Amino acid sequence: MKRLNKSLSTHLPPVSLFREDVVAITETLKQNDGKLRLKTEKFEYDSLDELFSNIEDPLFKLSLARDEPHISVDFDGAMGVWIYSRKDDLLSKAIFFELQSLLESKRKWSHLALSKFLKICGWLGALGGGAFAVIGNWTAVLLCCMFFPLEIIFSFAKHRSSISRDSLAEQKNFWQRNSDQIFIALLGAMAGGLITLVITFVFPSSTS
Repeated sequence: MKRLNKSLSTHLPPVSLFREDVVAITETLKQNDGKLRLKTEKFEYDSLDELFSNIEDPLFKLSLARDEPHISVDFDGAMGVWIYSRKDDLLSKAIFFELQSLLESKRKWSHLALSKFLKICGWLGALGGGAFAVIGNWTAVLLCCMFFPLEIIFSFAKHRSSISRDSLAEQKNFWQRNSDQIFIALLGAMAGGLITLVITFVFPSSTS
C-alpha cells in the first residue's frame, strides 16, 4: 500500500510587502536546504541581492519557489497571491501553512476596506431602492441602482500586490507610511455621507 501525495493550493487577496517580508518568505522556502528560484515576468535571478538591485523590474509578477519539494508563491499581476505545494507531506505542509500565515498578516488594508465598502454600498443600494420604491421616489430608486454593479466591477478589476525593495523603516514620506489609514478614513467618511443621504430621502421629516 502506498500513500498518494496531493497538492496544496490557496489564493489570497493582494498584500503589501517590504524588503524584510520578501526575505522572510525566501527564508521560509529555503528550510531543509531547499533550492530557491526567483523570477519575474522578464527576469530570472540568482539571488535576492540581484532582485533588489534591479530597480527597473516592477515586481508585478514576482514568483518565489523552491524545489524538492516544490512550493511556490506567485504574485499575480491582477489577482492577488497564489501559494502552491506539489506535495502534502509534513515538510510541505509546514512550509505551506507558514507562508499562508505570513502573507495573510500582510493583506493590503486598502483592498480590504474598499471591498467591504462596496459590499455596504450594495446593501444600502438594495435597501434604499426598496424604500424609495415604496414611497414612489423613482429618481432615488435609479440612484440607488447605480450602487449594484460596483462590487461586480471591483471583482473584475486588477488587484496587484504592493512589493517594495525598501525596508519598512526606509519609507520616504507621510503618505507612504499612512496611505492605508488615510484611505480607510476617506471610505468611512464616504459611507457616512451615503447613509446620511439615504436617511434624508427616506425620512425627510426627521432631518428638518
